[in-house]
Order: sequence, then C-alpha cells, then structure tokens
Amino acid sequence: MNPARRTRIRILALFALLVLCLLQTQARGIFFLHPLQSEHVRDAYFLARSTDSTKLDAFLNRYIRNFPVPLTGAAVQSIEFRTPYDLVVQRTLEKQFNYSAQDAQQDFAAHRDLVVVRIDISVAPVATQVTSPIKGVEVSPWPTAEDDRAAERCLDSWFGFHFKVAQEKAIAPKKLTTVGVTPSETDQLTDERAIDLQFDASQFLSGTATVEVTCPDAKIVRAEFDLGKLK
Repeated sequence: MNPARRTRIRILALFALLVLCLLQTQARGIFFLHPLQSEHVRDAYFLARSTDSTKLDAFLNRYIRNFPVPLTGAAVQSIEFRTPYDLVVQRTLEKQFNYSAQDAQQDFAAHRDLVVVRIDISVAPVATQVTSPIKGVEVSPWPTAEDDRAAERCLDSWFGFHFKVAQEKAIAPKKLTTVGVTPSETDQLTDERAIDLQFDASQFLSGTATVEVTCPDAKIVRAEFDLGKLK
C-alpha cells in the first residue's frame, strides 16, 4: 500500500472515531461537570471561601430542597443532590481552618466520580423526656445503631423510610452511610440523621433526576433536580 493511501485511511479512521465520540456525547447529554478538571476543583474551593454570601447561598440553594417538619414524629427535613463540584464546596465549608486548595485537590482525587444524594431526617420522639407522657400521643423511639447497620446492608431504607433515585428507571446506590447531625442547643428532643446515598457520576444522564422518599406513615416526599442546571 502506497504511503498516500495509508495516510488517507488513517485520516478516515480518525474522523470516524471523532464522529462516534460526538454521537456518544450527544446521546449522553450535557449536565453537571464530569469529569472535573483541576481548575474546576480550584474554582469550587474558592467559591466556598468567598466572602460573597449571596453568591454562595444562591449556588447552594440549587442543590437542596427543604420541607416543612412537624413538631413530633419522624419526617424528611431536606434532600440534596451533591455533584462532584458541589462536594468540593461542601468539604471546604465543613473544614473551615487549615484547609488549602491543595487539600481540596487531594480530597477530590480520592472521591473523583462520587455523587451523593443526602436525605436529612428529623426524629422527634414525643414525650421521651417528659415525666408524664401526653395521653393518646404515641411515643416515637430513637433510631438505633442496628437501624444504621441494617440501612447500610440494604441500601434503600432506614428507620421505616424508603428511598428511590431515578431517571426513567431506578438508579441503585453503590453505598449508603448514616451521619449524625447535631441539633441546635435549644432542641433537646430532636435527633437528626443524614442518609448519604452514594453513586458514580457515570450512573446519571442528562435531564431530571428524581429523589423519592416514602415515610413510615406512607407519606411520599419528592424532590426533582434538573442536572443541566447544576455544576
């Protein structure tokens, strides 16, 4: 085969590969930043360190849905969809001191493709710390360590709550962890627990992701996130 013909074949093969990549990208759609580059991690870090609270609050509000919480019983307080970019912001906010942009890069490298759906649940056991329980009011128990262990084994429920994340079809989490959230000092009768459903970023497509929580009383709480509007 002459050199000119071999060159033409290589060019055509490269062109075909580029077309295939383009078609796959279009099929997958454009949504939150993935994979993140080092400049994205740095941008997220400095967003969290920003003194412009209005800008930061506007960013965070796109990733969370809040719900009214009753005075008693167990209920969903909020649902968050944490993209890899948002996770960099969240880690930086949690580590206020002695946390550098280089630290953010290292932490991101250890959790590069992680997406977390966080479900914050508030449990207010009625009259558990009252000498004379209110007549006719059922006392809610505290969540136990076994509730946490059972959730981490089954990955889709905790303490009577059942979770479903979907885009047309249900998306199974890779891991579930429970995180204790310290309530305010004035609230001695409430236990807050964050349920983190962990996914790979590649499990999601463009469009809307729906998070649905069925509560112990059969009430359904639903949150939708347009992934095209998230970083």
